[in-house]
Amino acid sequence: MNKYLNNVLHNIITPPFGNYYPDSLSLEAFFWLFGPKFEPIRKIQLYDNGEIFKFEIDVDKNCMNLLRGIRNYLWGMEEEKGNNYIYKDLLDYFLSIYPHYNIEFFSKNIQPSHSFKVGSKISRANYSYPRWFIASLNNIVTEWDLDDDYEELDSLIINDENFLKKLKSGFERLEMPEEYYKLENYVIDLGSQCLEA
Repeated sequence: MNKYLNNVLHNIITPPFGNYYPDSLSLEAFFWLFGPKFEPIRKIQLYDNGEIFKFEIDVDKNCMNLLRGIRNYLWGMEEEKGNNYIYKDLLDYFLSIYPHYNIEFFSKNIQPSHSFKVGSKISRANYSYPRWFIASLNNIVTEWDLDDDYEELDSLIINDENFLKKLKSGFERLEMPEEYYKLENYVIDLGSQCLEA
């Protein structure tokens, strides 16, 4: 049941058959299940008999979904942005959970792709997405940043300036692990090559 409930975020935001739910319904489902702010153990009423069910939030999985969605909403191509409007309403939740992301994924050393087991919970993306996010926050264009014709960009296109200001303001108030700040400096130093180094 724990695994199923932690998959709900992905299934709400990216339904298996591409039939997106109205944003209001998706947000209501998200906040009912996960709450307005991160709680390591969430208590919800699943049945009409009043029984309370406890489940542990999968921090790494939910951080990856939120990182991807917020990044695509803010800096993604038009087709990526289109299905990610909902993430602007999940900013407070993201800022409350991100400091709990596994510090291993803020490492300056990324394992080669072939070293990850097929079917493993951990993939190269766990390491690459935080780098890409940091690069984007610092207006660094990487080889992953493409325009609508899949050509490399000269500079990032920001889809929502106000949301970016809120995100940056939220990060200024966060206390991230020391490893995050080391990775942030590393990404800034490497610039456009930060995803492969």
